[in-house]
Amino acid sequence: MDYRTLLEASAGRVRADLVLKNAYLLDVFNAQFFQADLAIAHGRIAGIGDYEGVTELDCSGRWIVPAFLDGHMHIESAMVTPGQYARGVLPHGVTTVMADPHEIANVLGEAGVRWLMDASRGLPLDFRFMIPSCVPAAPIDHAGSELTAEQMSRLKTHEAAHGLGEMMDFPALLQGSEAIAQKLAAFSDRPRDGHAPGITGKALNAYVGSGIQTEHECSTREEMEERIRLGMYIQIREGTAAKNALALLPAVNDHNWRRCFFCTDDIEPFDILRDGTIDHLIRLATRHGIDPARAYVMASFNSAQAYRLEDRGALAPGRRADFLILDDLADVSIEAVYAGGRLVCRKGQIVDFALPLLDRPSPSVRFQPLTEEALRLTGTTYRALVMSPGSLVTGLKQGRIESENFPYGQAMAKLVSLERHRALPLAGICALDGFGIQKGAIASTIAHDAHNLICAGASDADILRAIERVGEIGGGIVLVENGRILAELELPIAGLLTEAPIEEVAARLEEMDRIAHQVLGIPEPMNPFLSLAFMALPVIPEVKLTVEGLFSVTEQRLLPAVE
Repeated sequence: MDYRTLLEASAGRVRADLVLKNAYLLDVFNAQFFQADLAIAHGRIAGIGDYEGVTELDCSGRWIVPAFLDGHMHIESAMVTPGQYARGVLPHGVTTVMADPHEIANVLGEAGVRWLMDASRGLPLDFRFMIPSCVPAAPIDHAGSELTAEQMSRLKTHEAAHGLGEMMDFPALLQGSEAIAQKLAAFSDRPRDGHAPGITGKALNAYVGSGIQTEHECSTREEMEERIRLGMYIQIREGTAAKNALALLPAVNDHNWRRCFFCTDDIEPFDILRDGTIDHLIRLATRHGIDPARAYVMASFNSAQAYRLEDRGALAPGRRADFLILDDLADVSIEAVYAGGRLVCRKGQIVDFALPLLDRPSPSVRFQPLTEEALRLTGTTYRALVMSPGSLVTGLKQGRIESENFPYGQAMAKLVSLERHRALPLAGICALDGFGIQKGAIASTIAHDAHNLICAGASDADILRAIERVGEIGGGIVLVENGRILAELELPIAGLLTEAPIEEVAARLEEMDRIAHQVLGIPEPMNPFLSLAFMALPVIPEVKLTVEGLFSVTEQRLLPAVE
């Protein structure tokens, strides 16, 4: 926009389109509130002070803050299309998201990323896409597609492309991989996201020195502090399965808070609708001693600065008029949400916007059926993958096989990872400890990041039935007990997404969650679906299950599940 378009309103020579009178405005530069009018013209903030408007709203006793920015997320984890995701998060004050579409990229490649970017056009929620850097996530993976540096460079030219997605394959980066070097070089002029849990010292220096600027995988105060010292921004994450806020918020202090902001990473629909996203993180932050003004700055300005989005994140002249009117500061009670100067949500209700018409991609679920014989684990010793609630980090448990019905006879479940893109004869199988499933099975085509078919169960027969049913519905999540289908969610788009309304998906998942806990016996607080999906991701220590077998992330080699 030519600055002269805004000039007359800013100078007060003509009335602004909208003036919010007598509000308490957040000054993100000094992290404090002050009382003034906020003038809006042509979708931008025209000025702060004493203004007259064509429309005027008395905001006495209310607060106005910049709209929130989710600093790292995956649309696919919400299992809905961008339009439905927007309907879910706009009432919670989010108007910009930094979206990494590496889930659909692993299934459908460059075409899948373009489909998702095109599906986000014209929405009041601004999707800024970080182009996936690791497809597949690691050399051991068997994804449905790949993204080369050349393909990523083509995607970079899309109007919605913003930067380089999370660099998960840190072992290859640290080894000097030429393919990784080409990807980093292609985005040397853009923000670059990190993902390097557990690395420290010289390895971390080398990782940061490659140009990586953010990190959302910190799980300890020590990790966070070391990364900030080296110049990184820290994304404090609170999603459905991975929850790091309570561990990291105590480390936010007067010296480092400008280097911290919020993200959800992976969050399911019923968590969005029930608890919110970035607003939930603000509530957690203020309850744990962070000054409210700082918490709101972390939710907006800090994230915008990290991603070089100079046009938003602050109530200042010339910025996008993305802002919220709050009834209550501490509880983040949102009366109204504005995006680009337009009211998009009032008191939790979306102001209607048109959802784009989408062409559905071709079916993507193809696998070779398994047999009970193929599922057997026989030997004298075992290695089991160990899960922990609220964490993506896993453990490794070893012991003797003492039951003919192993692993069920030793109070463990069985985990299966089955190639589902090209019907290759590849299936990894191991014992699973810590998931807690007592009967039945859960199968899903959501299995980060290659998104092969993953299934955990307490009987071979139910595992086979759950896998079979997932193929019949063309992708999704299926719950089985004693051969009977208890519940299912069809995800026909890449085996990851549905066009159904987010409220319907949330209700279905909530019911499936109840069945998983109350019928299949999975204990609280284990998340049955998203936690299971991450058991296939071979870039988070200690071990994960790929279609080739049990993989040690720390040692970068396959381990025998039984010997």
